[in-house]
Amino acid sequence: MEKRHRVVLYGNSLSMLGIEASLKECPSLEVLRVESRFPNTLQVLEPLCADVITFDVAAGQPEFAFHLLQRQPMLRFIGLDTTEDKAFVLSSEQCTVESIADLLQVITKVPGTLAQSAKPIAANSDSSQVLGRL
Repeated sequence: MEKRHRVVLYGNSLSMLGIEASLKECPSLEVLRVESRFPNTLQVLEPLCADVITFDVAAGQPEFAFHLLQRQPMLRFIGLDTTEDKAFVLSSEQCTVESIADLLQVITKVPGTLAQSAKPIAANSDSSQVLGRL
């Protein structure tokens, strides 16, 4: 049986409602919607263990995105700009940056290829310690 991808649509804009209706027709997706009016959105989203969280860029960017990306490394955020027909993908792709040379390598790499050429970040490392050594 094919893995179903859990997609969470964050927000209650008309765009999100239309996207929800369309995505629910795809059998390989499990589509959930979380309204953006909850004050404890992080606590609502984190236990859902989504593969993707999609949000409407026009409604604002979710302030908890960075926090969730740190806690759930395989998570992707997709910001949809329906006025420009564009999607912005945020992921937790990361590596260790111990020097300016490492930082330059990160800056010049094509998105999605960072892990192929840079040093992987240690599982128990603290990002503030890494950046403090620059």
